[in-house]
Amino acid sequence: MIALFCQSALADEPVVIVKSKIESVTVYLSGGAQITRTAKVNLNPGNTNVVISGLSQSLDPQSIQAKSSGDFTILSVSNQIDYLTNQPKPEETELLEKSKEDLDHKIAEKNGELEVYNQEEGMLLKNQSLGGQNTGVSVAELKLAADFFRTRLTEIKKLKLELSNSIKKLNEELVKINEQITQLHASTTQPVGEITLLISSESVQNGTISLSYFVPGASWRSLYDIKVKDDSGKINVIRKANVSQATGEKWDNVNLTLTTSNPLQSGNKAELSPWYLAYYQVMQTNYKRPLATTRESMAPSVAQAKPMEKDEESVNFNLPVVEQVENMTSMSFEIKQPYTIPSDSKEYLVIIGDLNVTAQFEYKCSPKLDPDVFLTAQIPAWEDYDLLSGEANLFMQGTYLGKTMINSRVPTDTLSLSLGRDKSVIVERKKIKNYSSKQFLGSDKKVSVAWEINVRNNKKKTIDLMIDDQVPVSTNKDIVVDKSDYSYGKINETTGIITWKMKIDAGKSEKIGFKYSVKYPKNNMIILE
Repeated sequence: MIALFCQSALADEPVVIVKSKIESVTVYLSGGAQITRTAKVNLNPGNTNVVISGLSQSLDPQSIQAKSSGDFTILSVSNQIDYLTNQPKPEETELLEKSKEDLDHKIAEKNGELEVYNQEEGMLLKNQSLGGQNTGVSVAELKLAADFFRTRLTEIKKLKLELSNSIKKLNEELVKINEQITQLHASTTQPVGEITLLISSESVQNGTISLSYFVPGASWRSLYDIKVKDDSGKINVIRKANVSQATGEKWDNVNLTLTTSNPLQSGNKAELSPWYLAYYQVMQTNYKRPLATTRESMAPSVAQAKPMEKDEESVNFNLPVVEQVENMTSMSFEIKQPYTIPSDSKEYLVIIGDLNVTAQFEYKCSPKLDPDVFLTAQIPAWEDYDLLSGEANLFMQGTYLGKTMINSRVPTDTLSLSLGRDKSVIVERKKIKNYSSKQFLGSDKKVSVAWEINVRNNKKKTIDLMIDDQVPVSTNKDIVVDKSDYSYGKINETTGIITWKMKIDAGKSEKIGFKYSVKYPKNNMIILE
């Protein structure tokens, strides 16, 4: 039965405080979460105020929904903040406080031992006189006493030094634990929210209440592990998510759903208003400036705008069962494995699933900027996999290569992933001096440049290689660029970028090149290197 949402005017009804448990959480990509709780209630005939406490103080009152499974009626729902009750201590805080107690005990023991040695040292120093006023001591007795004092005082000094060092280290560790406890304590001293339901029952009965509400302070982001085992073209993509929350509620063993929808964003289309044009007229006003002015009065009225360590190969996860649901405007991942996520703002890894995709491997090189050749994986029709934008860890045959970004907003039909440098393909770019020259033609200067690119495939297989280079592009009518000779490459006339695509057999070499000349007024200077 769905609750009626109105404030209860009955203040003298019996009050029952019940415990509740978070059953499921839906986390939104852009922030916030929908919490669903259940609570069991024991009702007597008549009206009862049922209080569910321990909730987030920042829950949205307008989002509260309550349903009942028994033969009773929820008359009203209200929420308030309980300033007398704080959030329960996280398990991490309790462990740290236990460690603090142990350290305090050890420090007290060490200080006690140090005090004993200090007293012994003082006693020895006060009792160094030998014999009486009229009685002397023999040389043997004097030597024996001196040896005793020296040996024992040396031992005491050594033991005191060891104790002082131990106490110093224990105090340093205690300071760190106290700082961590202080940081965690800030989140547990916050008051809690509570919801009160006015319930009407005609008989003694037991029932269950399902309560849901929206809270800010939670989000998730998509990330991937991309694994390439060999050159067969098969790539394994493990889909993951980093989930974080600081809602004030611990999600303990809950059913988790990750959704791409955004409840805070308006669902209505923005409407255009008429755009009227008119001539701009400058209004001139004759006035006398006051004799005294302030800096503020002279200032123009202008609105100013204000502007994980090296990854290792992921372990073999026991991939959970995940149901991917595609809605009309969003996508959800319902994870069939419970997760526990504390309210500490830290990111916790959630495995969504994996994909096996087919890629085409291609080698690429821009020798003008970097002579190394990069292996890339081209994944066609990648939009069919419903990948979201996110960071990806790259692994090649079990070796971590680095990170890349998957951008799902790029309107291309092929996703290109860089898999790192391959030193077994060698590219050398050098200037051909016999062709490169400078000439003066009347009032103009003509510079001719030629480049040669040599490629050597030292691999044991044929590769597909794409090389790009460039010729300059003129933005001035007085600068004329002649770029007619660039072998069999294809040139983009707008950018001046030349692209060569070639197949190079194992152990073979290939040579390409391009030439261009630039004519410009000799009294000007341009840079062509």
